[in-house]
Amino acid sequence: MDGPLRQGEERIPHYVNRAFLTFNVHHGGIFIHDRGSKCYVGGQVSYSDYEDKNKVSLLDLDEIGKKVWFTEAVEFYYKVPCTGVFKIIENDNDILDMVKCIKDRKLDIFLVIPNSSIDDLEDINAGNWEWDSGTVPKSGITIEDGNMHIVNEPMQSCSCRRWDLTGIPCEHGAMVIVENGGQPEDYVSLQSNHQNTRSKLDGLENQEEGKQMNSVM
Repeated sequence: MDGPLRQGEERIPHYVNRAFLTFNVHHGGIFIHDRGSKCYVGGQVSYSDYEDKNKVSLLDLDEIGKKVWFTEAVEFYYKVPCTGVFKIIENDNDILDMVKCIKDRKLDIFLVIPNSSIDDLEDINAGNWEWDSGTVPKSGITIEDGNMHIVNEPMQSCSCRRWDLTGIPCEHGAMVIVENGGQPEDYVSLQSNHQNTRSKLDGLENQEEGKQMNSVM
């Protein structure tokens, strides 16, 4: 798809061409191994519409990565529907296998920083980490009093949502910025925040409304 990725709700366009589909692009999160299975946590989802399943390539995935500000090395995975299995995309054969997993004109793909997985979800939830506070280098993961937060420095975002809503790095974002050799004050973006806060709040409100509707149903 040309242009920026679509934000907001998961909404598949009405495709006339049967080759078109939407990629649900998960980015800014990490893989966690929990009781022998792998799950993807944190981050956010953007949408790449009008992708052609007959023409998609590794170069297309790289372009998607650039649109969510992944300019360095990043790994791409797709999720096999109904099984929950994540498979890495490394070559053209993987692309062909991925295309076979398209269901309902959409497919979930996941962008992950290499070597950023966490091995034990129970340790994090219980606070049984090797330190109470700190960062996992180059991963965007911070631990504060045993609680995990995921920071996407290029997107100026944190799973605690404070950076997203204020335009000022939260304490977790500041930890990651300093760990990567930067200065938190260089990431203050009040002007862009004024323009973006309303749309982000609307997105959060829509998510809450969706949760309430699901609970009623």
